[in-house]
Amino acid sequence: MDSLYKVCRIPSKGEGLIATTDITRGQLILSEAPLFRYTDPRFNDRGEPFREYNKLGRAKQKKVWKLFDVTGNRNRAEDLELVMRTNGIKLRDPKHDMMYGLFEVACRINHSCLPNTHSSWDSEKGTIEIYATQSITQGEEITSTYIGNLGEYADRQQCLSYIFKFTCRCRLCALPEEDREASDLRIHEINCLRQREVSTLDQIRELLQLYAQESIVDWQPVEAYEGAWQLARRSGYRTRARIFAERGAKLCAEIEGIDGANTVEWRKRAMDCGDEDEEMPEDGEEFEERLFGELEVKENVDGWTDIHGMPKERKIDRQFLIDVVELLYFKSKSHAELGFMKYNMKKIKVHRNEDR
Repeated sequence: MDSLYKVCRIPSKGEGLIATTDITRGQLILSEAPLFRYTDPRFNDRGEPFREYNKLGRAKQKKVWKLFDVTGNRNRAEDLELVMRTNGIKLRDPKHDMMYGLFEVACRINHSCLPNTHSSWDSEKGTIEIYATQSITQGEEITSTYIGNLGEYADRQQCLSYIFKFTCRCRLCALPEEDREASDLRIHEINCLRQREVSTLDQIRELLQLYAQESIVDWQPVEAYEGAWQLARRSGYRTRARIFAERGAKLCAEIEGIDGANTVEWRKRAMDCGDEDEEMPEDGEEFEERLFGELEVKENVDGWTDIHGMPKERKIDRQFLIDVVELLYFKSKSHAELGFMKYNMKKIKVHRNEDR
């Protein structure tokens, strides 16, 4: 398969990836094995990353150093820490929490607060899979997010400046002030809904609409559809449950591929819903109103389980703050060092899937 991208110099950004052809939403852009993997040193042996690096051949070691323009003013260990801190990609592996990887190409993808890709770790193949979450035109830059996508403008700028030493001028950050404030308000509403632990289809619909307006395509809307699927099934609405499962499968296919474990499981959920039990209107607003309409409990359904290993987005009012803390593992000796954050970390509720 011909490459869909080229690595080249991008003004004011250094190297990055540019699409060499039009790329459709859900298309696989890159599948790459890491130069090496390592566990977050805050939670494990800090010397592990250096031992993994020393196992590499000289050619791969040179590729590691090309990921960052180190000044040489520090010792070699400090330089490697800097490379890992600014380039390491977190791998959402259900068997190895807090696992990171350095990649020759994937680490070249520059940041955008409105990214057009999503990365998924394939633990079976040992590769990172980069999928397009938006249509990308030939000549357009391929981007990802370094800090999550639930931070408001001022918080994002402060975070990126503190950790990565740059001011973001992506499409979202470059919006006129009025439009940017509208985006901030939607992000605030998303965080408020997530903090309340949405419990009705009407709330889930509102959350999904906000995700769509902010062009958020990752595990968060999938998680919302999981909540809708569970509510419909538990209330005995098999037709609605099937539709929610089909939408969950479609989203999973766009962020981890049609053969991804979660995509397959969502398709199985749709097939397992049984016979139609409700006549739905034709597509359109009337259809959506019925789909997300009020539920009355019709039957009990036992045996509820989550998708094994599905990445769970954290239930916090500022998603990206947790990612910030993880990125700062070489500097976070005390909360005082994180003084630029105006939020009390002790008040942020974190919910993790035990399978992760």
